[in-house]
Amino acid sequence: LALHALIDSFDYAKFNLEYNPSSSLLNSLAWKGEAAHEQDSSITVIQKSKAPLAMDVLFYLVTQEIHKYRPIFTHGDKELFWLAYELSQLPYFFSPWANSGSARPGDMQNHPNTLCAYVCI
Repeated sequence: LALHALIDSFDYAKFNLEYNPSSSLLNSLAWKGEAAHEQDSSITVIQKSKAPLAMDVLFYLVTQEIHKYRPIFTHGDKELFWLAYELSQLPYFFSPWANSGSARPGDMQNHPNTLCAYVCI
Protein backbone atom coordinates (compact mmCIF):
# COMPACT_ATOMS: atom_id res chain seq x y z
CA LEU A 1 0.00 0.00 0.00
CA ALA A 2 1.19 3.51 -0.77
CA LEU A 3 0.35 4.65 2.78
CA HIS A 4 2.71 2.00 4.15
CA ALA A 5 5.40 3.12 1.71
CA LEU A 6 5.08 6.73 2.87
CA ILE A 7 5.22 5.87 6.57
CA ASP A 8 8.09 3.41 6.12
CA SER A 9 10.24 5.59 3.86
CA PHE A 10 9.55 9.06 5.30
CA ASP A 11 12.73 11.01 6.14
CA TYR A 12 12.15 11.20 9.90
CA ALA A 13 15.73 12.34 10.59
CA LYS A 14 15.15 15.47 8.50
CA PHE A 15 12.72 16.57 11.24
CA ASN A 16 14.66 15.11 14.21
CA LEU A 17 12.13 12.31 14.56
CA GLU A 18 12.31 8.52 14.65
CA TYR A 19 10.07 5.96 13.00
CA ASN A 20 7.29 5.42 15.52
CA PRO A 21 3.83 4.80 14.03
CA SER A 22 1.04 5.53 16.49
CA SER A 23 -1.55 3.00 17.59
CA SER A 24 -4.14 5.25 15.90
CA LEU A 25 -2.41 4.74 12.57
CA LEU A 26 -1.79 1.02 13.04
CA ASN A 27 -5.46 0.46 13.88
CA SER A 28 -6.83 2.71 11.14
CA LEU A 29 -8.91 1.45 8.25
CA ALA A 30 -6.53 3.11 5.80
CA TRP A 31 -3.50 1.30 7.27
CA LYS A 32 -5.31 -2.04 7.22
CA GLY A 33 -6.32 -1.52 3.59
CA GLU A 34 -10.01 -1.50 4.47
CA ALA A 35 -10.58 2.06 3.22
CA ALA A 36 -8.99 4.26 0.57
CA HIS A 37 -8.58 7.09 3.04
CA GLU A 38 -9.11 7.74 6.74
CA GLN A 39 -10.57 11.22 6.93
CA ASP A 40 -13.84 12.56 5.62
CA SER A 41 -12.84 15.77 3.90
CA SER A 42 -15.76 17.88 5.07
CA ILE A 43 -13.93 19.98 7.65
CA THR A 44 -10.38 20.12 8.93
CA VAL A 45 -9.61 22.25 11.97
CA ILE A 46 -6.05 22.98 13.05
CA GLN A 47 -4.26 25.64 15.05
CA LYS A 48 -1.09 26.17 13.04
CA SER A 49 0.66 28.15 15.77
CA LYS A 50 0.56 25.12 18.08
CA ALA A 51 1.99 22.70 15.55
CA PRO A 52 4.81 24.27 13.55
CA LEU A 53 6.51 20.89 13.09
CA ALA A 54 3.35 19.41 11.58
CA MET A 55 3.12 22.39 9.22
CA ASP A 56 6.74 21.85 8.16
CA VAL A 57 6.02 18.18 7.52
CA LEU A 58 2.84 19.09 5.63
CA PHE A 59 4.81 21.46 3.38
CA TYR A 60 7.40 18.74 2.79
CA LEU A 61 4.70 16.20 1.93
CA VAL A 62 3.04 18.51 -0.58
CA THR A 63 6.21 19.76 -2.24
CA GLN A 64 8.55 16.75 -2.06
CA GLU A 65 6.86 13.48 -1.19
CA ILE A 66 3.30 12.94 -2.32
CA HIS A 67 4.07 12.67 -6.03
CA LYS A 68 6.21 9.57 -5.35
CA TYR A 69 3.30 7.37 -4.36
CA ARG A 70 1.16 5.82 -7.08
CA PRO A 71 -1.55 4.92 -6.92
CA ILE A 72 -1.99 7.89 -4.68
CA PHE A 73 -3.48 6.93 -1.33
CA THR A 74 -5.31 10.16 -0.71
CA HIS A 75 -8.13 11.96 -2.48
CA GLY A 76 -7.24 15.48 -1.48
CA ASP A 77 -5.27 17.77 0.74
CA LYS A 78 -7.26 17.12 3.93
CA GLU A 79 -5.86 13.60 4.24
CA LEU A 80 -2.37 15.11 4.29
CA PHE A 81 -3.16 17.12 7.43
CA TRP A 82 -3.63 14.09 9.67
CA LEU A 83 -0.66 12.39 8.02
CA ALA A 84 1.50 15.42 8.81
CA TYR A 85 0.45 15.15 12.45
CA GLU A 86 1.07 11.40 12.43
CA LEU A 87 4.53 11.77 10.92
CA SER A 88 5.30 14.63 13.35
CA GLN A 89 4.20 12.38 16.22
CA LEU A 90 1.73 15.00 17.41
CA PRO A 91 -1.75 14.14 18.69
CA TYR A 92 -4.71 14.29 16.31
CA PHE A 93 -8.24 12.97 16.32
CA PHE A 94 -11.26 12.56 14.11
CA SER A 95 -14.79 13.58 14.91
CA PRO A 96 -16.84 10.62 16.11
CA TRP A 97 -19.83 11.78 14.06
CA ALA A 98 -20.35 10.43 10.58
CA ASN A 99 -21.06 12.58 7.56
CA SER A 100 -24.64 13.66 7.01
CA GLY A 101 -25.04 12.71 3.37
CA SER A 102 -23.67 9.98 1.17
CA ALA A 103 -24.00 9.05 -2.45
CA ARG A 104 -25.93 10.99 -5.01
CA PRO A 105 -28.83 9.36 -6.86
CA GLY A 106 -27.41 7.00 -9.48
CA ASP A 107 -23.97 6.92 -7.88
CA MET A 108 -24.15 3.20 -7.16
CA GLN A 109 -24.04 2.50 -10.91
CA ASN A 110 -20.78 4.45 -11.19
CA HIS A 111 -19.23 3.20 -7.93
CA PRO A 112 -20.91 -0.06 -6.86
CA ASN A 113 -18.35 -0.82 -4.14
CA THR A 114 -18.07 2.57 -2.44
CA LEU A 115 -20.10 5.36 -0.92
CA CYS A 116 -18.94 8.91 -1.53
CA ALA A 117 -19.78 11.72 0.86
CA TYR A 118 -20.91 15.07 -0.46
CA VAL A 119 -22.04 18.36 0.99
CA CYS A 120 -25.61 19.49 0.51
CA ILE A 121 -25.59 23.21 -0.16
